[in-house]
Amino acid sequence: MLLPEETLPDSVFSAALYARELALDLDTWCSDHATIYAEGSTTKNSLLRNYAAFWCGRKVAAVLSASLPSQVGDGKNTEQRTVDYLALQLEMTARMAAAKEALLRAKGGAAFTAPKQVTVVGLAVDPVTNA
Repeated sequence: MLLPEETLPDSVFSAALYARELALDLDTWCSDHATIYAEGSTTKNSLLRNYAAFWCGRKVAAVLSASLPSQVGDGKNTEQRTVDYLALQLEMTARMAAAKEALLRAKGGAAFTAPKQVTVVGLAVDPVTNA
């Protein structure tokens, strides 16, 4: 289904902005990304391209989730959008982590460890009632 320009203008998807943000992200963990990209058809190049594709997919899913209503209608008929953009973002993040880990291993560096989920723990004793 194509989206009309009024629903999602082209200006929302700025390739130049994404390119700068991706380059900044890559600079934090893969400072030689430009060299790897220029190498051509290598395993490292393919892994870098996969990471970039999943990174862009996550960004697009975030924009779509914020831009598109989950329910549309004309007063008489309504339609519920069935795409779960949060799940899509999480999937892209997991694939980014896998590509990043594989690229770091291919470069001979330490493997990337994805951050663990944080669990909030409460006090065992209520400080007010001492119970």
